[in-house]
Amino acid sequence: EIREFKNLAGKKIITLIQVSEVAAGPSKSKKAGAPVDNEEFYKVTDAIEYPGDPERLLRHLDPGSVGYVNTRTLRILNEQKSEEKAVPQFLKKYAEHRQALLDQKIASVVIPPAKELLAKQDTLRENCLEEWHTKREARNAKGDFIKALTNKFGSIAKAWRLALDPELKYAIENVDQLMKGLKRAGQMPPDGGEHALRTIAERLFQACQSKETEQITLDCLDPKTPAMMEKFKDRCEERFGSLQDAFESVDVEGVGIVSREDFRLLCHEVKATDGIFRLMEFLDPKRTGEIRLSLIDGEVTEDAMLATQTRSTRQEL
Repeated sequence: EIREFKNLAGKKIITLIQVSEVAAGPSKSKKAGAPVDNEEFYKVTDAIEYPGDPERLLRHLDPGSVGYVNTRTLRILNEQKSEEKAVPQFLKKYAEHRQALLDQKIASVVIPPAKELLAKQDTLRENCLEEWHTKREARNAKGDFIKALTNKFGSIAKAWRLALDPELKYAIENVDQLMKGLKRAGQMPPDGGEHALRTIAERLFQACQSKETEQITLDCLDPKTPAMMEKFKDRCEERFGSLQDAFESVDVEGVGIVSREDFRLLCHEVKATDGIFRLMEFLDPKRTGEIRLSLIDGEVTEDAMLATQTRSTRQEL
């Protein structure tokens, strides 16, 4: 079939080579060859009225089974003046390719020697054990850290506000920030100074950070407090229609600050009593007796203050 194609195509082969290499651009070298568009190949077989199956012929000229003919293949076919010399080359390449596929198939199902198999199993087991130990150490480090903060401050929410995030950035972004938080929390190592502290901070940062944000937030250490804050907001909306209306009802002067007692009564009114302690520890960690509503939602607090003050001004007028 290859022989018949060569005899019928004649000079059309070199034309197909040139068209394909021009289409591929100057980056393709003649030695590497360029892909021949299948439609262009079939146009040639139609033009020479090739009597066989064009798709079968294409597979003959594609010993690597890449899905198309390479101009390098066609150039070899074209440059061999006699088909008696050209055709055996393709037969050889086709046989080599089939043998390579067979070797790969055999290799995929052959069971490796016992020694090699045991070595792979040992490596896999060691890797699994190492990963397990790493995760366990991270869990232990995080657990010990949370326990130390709870023992010192009484709650993680309070420790977060007073030591870890007193500036209300709502996230610890790097090891240096965590080191400052550890110092404020009184978590300095007994020996080693700054170097030892950094080592501890690096380990804790890896153990406590969110995998998505690569930062430490209150939710990483104490997910219940943020959850209770969201629950409180939802209950306010259910009871008052909106969080702003709830703020206006408790902050009658529009100053953005309410007493701990007024906030406690609001929690009772919206039926969020199970989270009072956690919320107060976060909102008033120093027990000043006052709670800033902006810590719950700054934007809503501003709107509530403006609405209350506007009403007061109108009433005075």
